[in-house]
Amino acid sequence: TDGTLEAGAMRALAEAGLPGPPVRWIEGPDLLGRPFFVMDLVPGSSAVDDAVLDAFVAALHAVHRGDPAIVSDALGPVPGPEAGVAAQIDRWEAVYRESVPGPVPLLDEAAAWLRAHLRPTGPTVVVHGDPGPGNFLSEDGRIVALTDWEFVHHGDAAEDWAYLAIIRGRKLGPPEWWYERIERITGIRLQAADWHAWEAFNQFKGACANLTALRLFRDGVATTPNLLAIGTAVHYRFLRRLADLVAQPPA
Repeated sequence: TDGTLEAGAMRALAEAGLPGPPVRWIEGPDLLGRPFFVMDLVPGSSAVDDAVLDAFVAALHAVHRGDPAIVSDALGPVPGPEAGVAAQIDRWEAVYRESVPGPVPLLDEAAAWLRAHLRPTGPTVVVHGDPGPGNFLSEDGRIVALTDWEFVHHGDAAEDWAYLAIIRGRKLGPPEWWYERIERITGIRLQAADWHAWEAFNQFKGACANLTALRLFRDGVATTPNLLAIGTAVHYRFLRRLADLVAQPPA
């Protein structure tokens, strides 16, 4: 991911009144040898209870309801819904291909499946890309910052909701528990086929992204064991679930 794009999007979102840490400087590689940004420290806690989770869902919904053009300086022009969905499939397929020396047939099949079955559920929005517990801070029951914006992009809100409900939020409750919370707070009710297809996309994204860790380990950029684990065991966990999902059409 590109930290300068992440920082630019965070700055724009914070300036628009959405929960994000104020970004002070976004610098190129001249000063430290690689790009970096500096942002304010936001006081808050990552602890959750029902009230905080409700506030988080509402805060994420507010991001989705905002004008997606506010991050255009960082992310480029706002695509139409169909183009935005297609661009994300293309993006992660390219990431996977750049990370391994040969094809991964299950990922190739999954990309084709997604192009056949993944559809927009609404207008183009600002997608966080990695929402859920651990990636936001609260204070006195109020969400003061959404964090970890490295996957931010223009896309479909269902990507965030499926990732939250089915993947990241599972430690707190089953998907149905999240579906009810999301519908109660936002009024959004996705069909079973949408949950199926957008889970498949998130599993595809995860499987492709995890291969970049293997590339870094293989190329000697970083040789810590966690990168090897992410690029192998975690990658295969995503790939196993992805294979199950693409073995059938959405419900």
